[in-house]
Amino acid sequence: MKKLILILITISFISCERDITVNFPQPPDLLVVEGHIENGQYAYVHLTKNSSYFAPTDTATLLSYIIANATVVVSDGVIYDTLTFTLDFNNFPYFPLVYKGSKIIGQPNHFYSLKITANGQTVTAYTSIPIPVVPDSTWFKVEQNLDSLGYVWARFKDPDTLGNSYRFMTKRISHYHTPYDSSIKDKDFLTDINSVFTDKIFNGTTPSFDFDRGHVPYDTNADEHNIERGLFVKGDTIIFKFISIDRPHFDFWNTEGIAAESSGNPFASPITIKSNIVGGLGIWGGYGAVYDTIIAK
Repeated sequence: MKKLILILITISFISCERDITVNFPQPPDLLVVEGHIENGQYAYVHLTKNSSYFAPTDTATLLSYIIANATVVVSDGVIYDTLTFTLDFNNFPYFPLVYKGSKIIGQPNHFYSLKITANGQTVTAYTSIPIPVVPDSTWFKVEQNLDSLGYVWARFKDPDTLGNSYRFMTKRISHYHTPYDSSIKDKDFLTDINSVFTDKIFNGTTPSFDFDRGHVPYDTNADEHNIERGLFVKGDTIIFKFISIDRPHFDFWNTEGIAAESSGNPFASPITIKSNIVGGLGIWGGYGAVYDTIIAK
């Protein structure tokens, strides 16, 4: 009898199945900015347009999102720098089509405006370059039970003003040593999903942190699909980039990282990625950066 009831319930559910079609509205056309200016360097801006959720992701479609006819102007309040659209094959893993400055070199404790005009739209943004915080020391440390794998560590003195924000990047300049690959491991600086943090719990102290190895999304190299993922290995030569950023810049990468982590999770709460771009999407951020080279040994 129980089996019969179960069968009847199952048939009942099956008979109630219906095809459901969800129609997502077409999003308005918006400019998408990913730009930065770093101390000692010129401004750098990627400019694309947004797409619908189910838009194709083939190479031809992605290339069509790049905007090549924009007027991109950066100013420090005195000098106006109209950025040039150019090829930069060192700009990996992004498309090598970028807008680059040539007049304004970033300086700590300065503010910079951005104005972009393209496709009948205008977007603006403001950012600052904080004074860089220089780590007292950096080193490589093997993790317990991992033999030759570990993380980069850094110790630094956080200024005694609550609200300092940081980002980190890494770049391995050592080579692969395989019969088929002797290339440099990382062509550019890479980040982990969680690449930013604040001094909320350690303000004014001298904390030590370990830092993951960054990676390229959808990378096919073996070290991104085995125990080495996120870790450095003895013998690596690593350039560690420690960056001070302002709060709007932190808010963007923090919410972007949360959104990336929850992507595809049906139980995750939706999150809005915070942006400082007025009239568009994305980020215009200042980097107060310092560099150190670490030999993993």
